[in-house]
Amino acid sequence: MKNPETIPRRLIELLADRATGEILNHEEERELKDLLVAHPEVDEQSFELAAAAIHLALLASSVDPLPLGLRERLLKLAASIAAKRFQRVRQRQRLANPWLGWVAAASLLLFAQLQTRGESPSYQTIRDSKDTTVVAWAETGDPGGAGVTGEVFWSDELGTGFMTFHALPKNDPFTDQYQLWIFDPGHPAAYPVDGGVFDSSGTDLTVRIDAKLRVLEPSLFAVTLEHSGGVVVSSRERLLLAATVQR
Repeated sequence: MKNPETIPRRLIELLADRATGEILNHEEERELKDLLVAHPEVDEQSFELAAAAIHLALLASSVDPLPLGLRERLLKLAASIAAKRFQRVRQRQRLANPWLGWVAAASLLLFAQLQTRGESPSYQTIRDSKDTTVVAWAETGDPGGAGVTGEVFWSDELGTGFMTFHALPKNDPFTDQYQLWIFDPGHPAAYPVDGGVFDSSGTDLTVRIDAKLRVLEPSLFAVTLEHSGGVVVSSRERLLLAATVQR
């Protein structure tokens, strides 16, 4: 069994790209196939498993980009985990989960790669952007939004933003969650863009907007209370807050 340090970085990059949604061209697919044949100790499925695990872990909240130093430590830790796994196999010790070492290592590699690729603007960058629109939340009459104040910060140029809330009631994330909806001319009003689910502790809150589809020029932001995990299409029975953009 080869030491993970001898595994070509190109093989790891191709597996990571494929697992994180990149479409490989014909030459890259052929290159990946040849590398996997040359390195049969690499379990290509572990990268898909790792990507799925990361995706589930990140659903609960958005994550800021990793500092470069921490990313490098994660990469070293991934190699260490894989090395220990290979050593145990070499010694012919029984493993409860033979693929766990590679999944753990791949998870760390993918997490670092996703963080690098998915670096998003900071709150300060959005706030300072020249085209950032700031709109205040307004109550809709639902008791859940009574007395709640805050603002939406959105940059058309950056295609993202964040929200602030004051006095948003605490929710039980196992029962219900808040969900943001973004209305814009590019999507039917009956099917606004899902802006992500979030929780409140009842104190001042800042939430990054996690738009599931591209939003060009939002005209309205709305917050509903939905079942835990959110919904694809809201009934809008619990429409708590709304922020209208004047253009």
